[in-house]
Amino acid sequence: MAETVRRSGGVPRVRYLVVALLALIGTACESGNRPTRPSLPARIPASEFIPLAFTAIVDVRAGDVTITAPHASSDARPTLSLGGRDGEAPSLSLLGGDALRILPTNYTSSQPGAFAPNKIRVTFDVTIENKLPYVSLTTPTWPQPPASGVILFPLDYRVGSGGPESPFVPPAAAGMIMPSLDWNGTGASGSGAPFNFFNDEGCAGATTDDCFRWLAFEDRIFPTSRSVTRTVGFDIDDTVAVFSARLIVAGDLSAVPPPISSAITGLVSSSLGGVLAGVGVTVTTGHADTTNAFGLYTIAGLPPGAQTVSASLLPAGCTPPPFQ
Repeated sequence: MAETVRRSGGVPRVRYLVVALLALIGTACESGNRPTRPSLPARIPASEFIPLAFTAIVDVRAGDVTITAPHASSDARPTLSLGGRDGEAPSLSLLGGDALRILPTNYTSSQPGAFAPNKIRVTFDVTIENKLPYVSLTTPTWPQPPASGVILFPLDYRVGSGGPESPFVPPAAAGMIMPSLDWNGTGASGSGAPFNFFNDEGCAGATTDDCFRWLAFEDRIFPTSRSVTRTVGFDIDDTVAVFSARLIVAGDLSAVPPPISSAITGLVSSSLGGVLAGVGVTVTTGHADTTNAFGLYTIAGLPPGAQTVSASLLPAGCTPPPFQ
């Protein structure tokens, strides 16, 4: 499935098929236990994570934003030489469209030169939808996060070549496509500056290609719910008509136990009339049932704890019993 947002108007519109990789690392429990960050080799190429990326295509001519999930199966996941404690392999979960969707809205594009010479700034809002029941998305254990919260960052870019078989030429020339300052981290002043997610080498004065601007969402995106909406943007050369980008969503999985419910089953009868059918039985929570032909009732979906049971719709001549 693809998520698309379009905008009408005279300003050039851009089509994004957003390429995002969900890197949800480790599993944490509601008790607060978190997985241990693995011991990493000196360098892990960012390209290792591409097979599991959502893909984003930006088509200035068509002017819409479409976000699709990766097509790589679990069998196609990259093999990383990541050693855990005592030589054990760490527990890593690299998930894609089976875990979430990225929903785009509110696309905008600037006039050329509005923010930088010969550049167009394109922006749109993104919302992360957690598709998993009983699992929250939380702050990642690995990659090392620059702040708490589920983290989103752009991985790389490709420019459209126009060919039907090979529409993108990787990678884009340096400076042709860059993340805008809309990638502002937590939103605090100065937040969102390039951060080295994979190699712990830092970014100041480094020539590494592993430093990326980033955006933080809330600390916990609850099961089958959506995150807050945040804005992302790219500054592109005004000669670029089509480009694609890959985005990584980094977070841990935190199990949420299914809700516990109880049930009450009983029999309604009279010393004179025997079992009573059609009697209404109600408990404190408002849950109710009607007795069947054998006088039986079952009220399910109740929270644990004491409940008061009352009867109604009794046959003529019957006196309602006291609450029980």
